[in-house]
Amino acid sequence: MTTSHTATKKSATTPAAEPNTATKAIYKIPPATMNIPSPPAGFVPTNGDDYRGVMPRKSELLVLEDVVTELENSKDFTAIFGRTLPSVAIIIGLFNGGAQWSSTRAKASAFDAYCRAQEGLVWIDLRNLMAKIKPVFEQAVSSDSSLAGEFPALGRLLGAQSAIAQRGAATRKANKAAEAKGEPVVRGKAAKAKTKAAEKAALAAQNAAKAASAANVATAPPEATSPPVVASASAPPVTTSVAAQVATNGAGTAATPGTASGATNGVAHS
Repeated sequence: MTTSHTATKKSATTPAAEPNTATKAIYKIPPATMNIPSPPAGFVPTNGDDYRGVMPRKSELLVLEDVVTELENSKDFTAIFGRTLPSVAIIIGLFNGGAQWSSTRAKASAFDAYCRAQEGLVWIDLRNLMAKIKPVFEQAVSSDSSLAGEFPALGRLLGAQSAIAQRGAATRKANKAAEAKGEPVVRGKAAKAKTKAAEKAALAAQNAAKAASAANVATAPPEATSPPVVASASAPPVTTSVAAQVATNGAGTAATPGTASGATNGVAHS
């Protein structure tokens, strides 16, 4: 009885065994019920700078939903504001769409900031862990090459940083060789940056040339135009009377074609 009583007492006072710490979640993980939709198929992201001048201000977002409520409750909006505006349904749809997308983007941005923080915290420790695993893994593989085939993904993960560093070193070496020859760099981020800068400079020069050409056309003096040529009226043909010809020739007879003035051709005139 004593033994039984003692065993019962011990079982009542002994705390429950702690769960294995290996099964505990050390870091926060995304909620299992979280559902982040993917963008529609075919969506192509645009440049956010295109919308810089039209994005809503906080003061506008604070009252936007109230505006939608007012419009939905209004029964004589068209009678009050006239028919020059779009229909009240279109206005409500635009205001509501702006409010909903701005609210969704604000929530997504806040959650994205939270995700970046959690991601960074986990990867700090994960990098340290990978640095410890790598030499052990490499030593084990050097002793038993079959381990590389058993853990191929782990090998690629641990060697990813080295592969990236090797590619970066090769890129820098190739770019230095190209610069030594006077050739443009064609590899890596430096090449992309220089190419982009050159394209921007060419576009700026092209736009400047177009603007200068347009300015020259606008300020050029008008070309001098000669007055229209008006054909002068032709003088009437001069007709000389026989008497005038006689007076001019100083003879009593008019000169006939082929006969010189005052000549008789050997024939006396009566």
